[in-house]
Amino acid sequence: MAKAAEKVAERDTGERGRLHRVSWATLSRTLNKKFSRPPTRAKFNTLALACLYAARETAGEADPLPDLREADRLWSQWQEFRRQSLPVELRGYRQGHQQPAAAARPAPAKPLRKDAEQLRYEAAYGRAGTTLLAAARSPEADPEAALVLALLRLLDSHPGEGETWLRTAESLGSAEADNLLGVQAPQERKLSAARQAVKTAASASSLLQEGEIRPLLLERAARSGLREAAHQLAAYYAGAGEAGHAARWSTAAVRAN
Repeated sequence: MAKAAEKVAERDTGERGRLHRVSWATLSRTLNKKFSRPPTRAKFNTLALACLYAARETAGEADPLPDLREADRLWSQWQEFRRQSLPVELRGYRQGHQQPAAAARPAPAKPLRKDAEQLRYEAAYGRAGTTLLAAARSPEADPEAALVLALLRLLDSHPGEGETWLRTAESLGSAEADNLLGVQAPQERKLSAARQAVKTAASASSLLQEGEIRPLLLERAARSGLREAAHQLAAYYAGAGEAGHAARWSTAAVRAN
């Protein structure tokens, strides 16, 4: 190959600038695919023609020196190969080393930052908490989402926050929230919230189809000591094939008052 490259470089002094002498180190890196960046056009011409020369000389052709037009053809094919290897959105740009202007690149979408309330509800209830909060705070606020948040906060011993959500749900037309607002004694309201949680968990509404909300409601009600909630939670887990959880809550139901 070194001999072929030397022959090619000497072939035509009139093609100055279109060919470039290459060292043995460059040839070695190229042949072993260890080059760190694409060669210049002049080096590419020399390497391509040297490969053609070596192949033709080996085949015993009388005039193995190739024409520069063959290097042009190979260059075009290589540039097309490089273009096809780019992501689809970048293929429309000119070939070579040019990059699309910064203004032309689509700006990556910035994730919305969660506010303090979202972070708090996510910490308390996981994905179910953020789902409920989004539904309750949307322009078309869901009264059932507000009611479920009220029940969860009451059962988690946050009566003030629970009442705030009850008033939100009541203002959106929730009769259940209105009934709970009529219960003044804190402990009695918490017990009423546990009973309402069992009723709400049995709802077939689309909101309750969210995988984590139904068991979350039942668990909070069961932890407050309501036997029916523990029974329902055991049945839920049994239906989901989670025998360990089902047995645990069956035992809790037996021990509940």
